[in-house]
Amino acid sequence: MSSIRDEELSIKLDCLQLEEGRKQTLIEILIGKVDIDFYNKLDIFLYAIKNLFRDEFESLGAGKHLYSSCELYEFDPSKNGQNLIKHGISFGEVVSYSSKFGALMVPCPDKNDLERVVIFSDLANLSDEHHLTLPLNPNVQSNCYIISIVHIREMKFRFISSRVMSKIKYRKTLNNALKDIYPEDPEKKREFIDRCIVILNENLLESHA
Repeated sequence: MSSIRDEELSIKLDCLQLEEGRKQTLIEILIGKVDIDFYNKLDIFLYAIKNLFRDEFESLGAGKHLYSSCELYEFDPSKNGQNLIKHGISFGEVVSYSSKFGALMVPCPDKNDLERVVIFSDLANLSDEHHLTLPLNPNVQSNCYIISIVHIREMKFRFISSRVMSKIKYRKTLNNALKDIYPEDPEKKREFIDRCIVILNENLLESHA
């Protein structure tokens, strides 16, 4: 991507429909202005290449790498890059910085996929030495949880998406994260989200209920 001028790159990235701040972060990573760890950078490059140069991406045969699969979870590298840019957190960080990942799961209704679940987890174990690749606002970082959509395949979590969820203002995040739940039945969707909120209030959000 080094052969593309910054202005041209910015125009090409419009197809991703990112918020302006997110798009600028992506540009700075792609041109080497922001340095992050190798594998997250690789995943972000794969995300960009997949969307900007699909033919070239297919020829790469980029399936997995050293950190995209372990005994507990796995993910598609380009999807991890997308999640990191769009939502500010990688799938590895969701697991690494949670003291109870997988402890609170809700079956996710999907007529075509009975193995999809919603996982709610905390964001803990962060310190000056251990921090997120793309740091969140400090106030948000200390006052949030994570909602993840995953498949359960062969006793392993396969990530679809993860995003930060405020401990206080979480209904909007739930609506966005679960936008594909009952797309043609708003009432059933509302009931499902209400049930998730009840579960959250009982297990994670007691002090803010």
